[in-house]
Amino acid sequence: MEHSKEDQAKSENQKINKAQDPNPRFASEGCSVLLDVNDGDRLVFARLSGGAIFKIGNTNYSLKPLIGAPFGSLFQVETGEDGSFLSRILPVKKESTSVNVIDDDARDNRELIDDNESQSLTCEEIEAMRREGAKGDEIIEALIANSKTFDKKFQLSQEKYKLKKQKKYAPKVLLRRPFARSICEAYFKKYPARIGFIRVDALSLLLTMANVTAYSDVLVVDMVGGLVTGAVAERLGGTGYGLTWLLPEKFSASEIGPEAVTAFLGIFTTINQHIIESVPTTRAHVGPSGTDSSLLSYPLLISILKDLETVVEVAAEHFYGDRKWNFIIATEAIKALVRLALFRNTGYKMLLHGGETPNDDKDPNQPELQNRPGHLDRNHRSGNQNLYNPWNMEGRAMSALSSFGQNARTTTTTTSPTSGWSRRIQHNQQAVIEPAVINEKRTTLSELLSEKGVNGALFVMGEVLFITRPLIYVLFIRIYGVRSWIPWAISLSVDTLGMGILSNLKLWGEKSSKQIHFSQPERDELRRRKLLWALYLMRDPFFTKFTR
Repeated sequence: MEHSKEDQAKSENQKINKAQDPNPRFASEGCSVLLDVNDGDRLVFARLSGGAIFKIGNTNYSLKPLIGAPFGSLFQVETGEDGSFLSRILPVKKESTSVNVIDDDARDNRELIDDNESQSLTCEEIEAMRREGAKGDEIIEALIANSKTFDKKFQLSQEKYKLKKQKKYAPKVLLRRPFARSICEAYFKKYPARIGFIRVDALSLLLTMANVTAYSDVLVVDMVGGLVTGAVAERLGGTGYGLTWLLPEKFSASEIGPEAVTAFLGIFTTINQHIIESVPTTRAHVGPSGTDSSLLSYPLLISILKDLETVVEVAAEHFYGDRKWNFIIATEAIKALVRLALFRNTGYKMLLHGGETPNDDKDPNQPELQNRPGHLDRNHRSGNQNLYNPWNMEGRAMSALSSFGQNARTTTTTTSPTSGWSRRIQHNQQAVIEPAVINEKRTTLSELLSEKGVNGALFVMGEVLFITRPLIYVLFIRIYGVRSWIPWAISLSVDTLGMGILSNLKLWGEKSSKQIHFSQPERDELRRRKLLWALYLMRDPFFTKFTR
């Protein structure tokens, strides 16, 4: 009986959850929709709610009837006792009948005279029919019946007459889902210049030829209002990574609110990921002596600064105009100082991805057998089966939160009922996941120069040039302006000099006894920096003069 009650409760909970989950095939309250009025005469984006209204002509209509309707539904304006409203047109299956071919060769409109006297139904009579609750189709039938010239028109002219009256007295609204195809069709039909006159077939070819699929890394250059970016995100389906490059003179049109929300959500996600990834494992942790990753994480700080950089630039552009470069220079200076501190703190190792990825000299292609659960001590594995598993995401998150709480907890002698449980969990976790910390002596600048000689000095010079290059670029933009070639040329020269030094170090290291060995991640970083040179094609004044 107990099992049957539990099963019944689970089934009821599942039914409730299914009822609460919105069906993507139906328009739910709060979702965005595309309203197509009279087959493309008017295209409007709207958000459904009980109080939302939609204006057709001089009349406002409530969008409440659209809530719960499947996408693709067709609605028509109807008139009732409470006024006009949108009524859904249910599809009717037409019986298959033989097609009657009408011979219209003998009829034309040459003898029809448009003197505004062919319609005997007056406007007052039409309004009276509306007040009495006549439907739009009934009004159209009355107009046709009272027309003196309708029967004399040929078939195409009659259909045009019906369509014209239908748009006026019985407008129809098509409920569409706002995805890449419908948005492209809507803008191309009404505002083609805003999307660069891109048709749906051109957008499809663009995504296909670029091989945009799930788990892809995509670089998007968008100057068509975000249409290409949205289509790429839709095709990725929540997988892979995308980078959107905002073209010159397009960034200033951004809004502070959305950029701030995006930045702070990114910061929250970064901190959350850092807490989960910083949970200790059973492998020995090798790091420079005198450093504690739990107290200060330079990669985390750099990621936060990069998220805030966009908000600072948009806010400075909005509030200060041309004086925005002072704030951008301050932001770049802080980033440069943090990266220089990280460069020194890691013992003068190459910064990976601008310092966002720690450089621990670990080869990603070499498996770490000691990190796998199968290589745990058998006694620990058998005696601690109920503890958090640090090799899955849930276990790492719980261990990280527990470790975070232990670090934040002040020393106390609380004798609460849960204190014994906390001590047991803490003792067992230390037995399972407490790492053996091996402090590695950090290389100083003098030791690097004495050990590597000229090669060491050139390596430090190349990294410093790479770190300070963004600051140098914005400093010269502040002096000469965006349209000047001087900042562009100096930035390219600094990049070329730094990459030339680092690339030649590899060649010189083979001939010299004082070699500088690059690990696989560092070689990948050098290739990544070379690819970044392509961004100079998208910077002013080269972009304005040549690329565009």
